[in-house]
Amino acid sequence: MAGGFNTAVTYFLFILLIKIGIQYKLALTLDYAVGLILGYLLNKYWVFNKNEKVQSLIKYLLSYILIFLVNLILLWFSIEFCKANAIFSQLLIILIISIIGFVFQNFWVFTNKKIKLKK
Repeated sequence: MAGGFNTAVTYFLFILLIKIGIQYKLALTLDYAVGLILGYLLNKYWVFNKNEKVQSLIKYLLSYILIFLVNLILLWFSIEFCKANAIFSQLLIILIISIIGFVFQNFWVFTNKKIKLKK
């Protein structure tokens, strides 16, 4: 639910920025800046453990940067090579990066579980 809310807010921000004439790369960067803060707060305090350490913030930032770069590359490719619409392309890309983001957050960023390896 938190991820869906964050995604909806940032996607509508992206649409607004594109509609007022902001270039898609800058629009995506601004979109991610807002989503980074909103997403971290929602995930930390609503979805996952509130007592996560600074390490979770670092992991969150690293995963968010990776996801941003994947998003930027896919958006750039769809607009520059496929000549697709930025708003429609971003909607399709969100489907891909949402899964990647959830996996990163669930299994790497916000986890207190210790993984025990079998000997």
